Amino acid sequence: MWEAAKSSRATAAALGAIGVMWGCIAALVPDLKQQAGLDQAGLGIALFFAAFGGFVSMYLAPRTVPRLGAHALPMLTVIAGLVLILPGFATGFAALAGPLFLLGLSIAMLDMGANMRIAETEAETGVPLMNFNHGIFSLVFALSALFSGFLRAQGASPPQILTASCVIILCFAAYSIERKTVEAGTRPTSQTPHDAALPWRAILLAAVILFAAFVGENAIESWTALYLETELQAAAGEGSLGPFAFGAVMAVGRFSGQLFVRRLGPQRLVFISGVLGATGACLLAIAPSQTVAILAIGITALGLSTVVPNANTLLVMFAAKGQRGLALSRAWMVGFVGFFIGPSMIGLIAEATSLRVAFGCVAGLIALILPAVMGLGRMRARG
Repeated sequence: MWEAAKSSRATAAALGAIGVMWGCIAALVPDLKQQAGLDQAGLGIALFFAAFGGFVSMYLAPRTVPRLGAHALPMLTVIAGLVLILPGFATGFAALAGPLFLLGLSIAMLDMGANMRIAETEAETGVPLMNFNHGIFSLVFALSALFSGFLRAQGASPPQILTASCVIILCFAAYSIERKTVEAGTRPTSQTPHDAALPWRAILLAAVILFAAFVGENAIESWTALYLETELQAAAGEGSLGPFAFGAVMAVGRFSGQLFVRRLGPQRLVFISGVLGATGACLLAIAPSQTVAILAIGITALGLSTVVPNANTLLVMFAAKGQRGLALSRAWMVGFVGFFIGPSMIGLIAEATSLRVAFGCVAGLIALILPAVMGLGRMRARG
């Protein structure tokens, strides 16, 4: 663990900043919905604009991030932190959708940049780093959701909470400054293989895993606060216990995954995680009380916690040096869209039926992880 921490100061700070952003937004969903005057379907569609911004970033990141060199992570962190303030002033659909597009664009670029750095370092050193770095994200996400929920309970407005979060993000930006030059494998060069040379079958299977995991992650992060306060009658501010519990257990799962991946291997760990994640989402859909719902959120979080970092590790095994960032980018172009489609899908399904039915659909999507990781396993077995 200490070895991973020493190798990951800049990337962990960048992912920690992302944790501040999503933890804050997750806790503020009920307030943003009310302030913008949207129903559940309208909120879901507004969140979809963030998906489009994220998709654009996934395409551009393999060329954009390396050109920024050692300044990439701090620069992108500052930009995303400043953009975070904008949704707090939204008073209608367009006023919320536009800032969410910019937020998706900036956060996805930062996320992709951090993961590209991690993948290169992990492949070159042989030290597992993904679980630790993503564990930092989850830990900070949980603390941010709890902090934002506390401020909500004290009567703070969305602009005040988002501005406070921006200040914290700027502190993370300072820690994301890299003290050494960027490794050659992350720079664009004339020797970088063309897209056609990429391991496309592995990329598509990894994309399915990432998509299912991201749908589950962000659907639960974004909607459990509203679910607890509307379906299960939690008091205002108490709904933030949902995203807090999710982030806290995700952090524990990912830090534990740093140890378990050495014993089980990434393939077996992702399979077990998929089973737990789907089971927890099913329980959440039928939860009769707040206590059971929090338990279900914890089970889902424990399952999903190790899926994304170890799917990244699995995919990098199929890519040659110089392909890793591009391979991750192409898989994340599909997969990361699920991070935003999840909330949108929940909103549309909830408006037509209920949040319980929507979470049941999420459970079905999470189950897609199982055949996809088995497909990657068969490819590895064939060499």
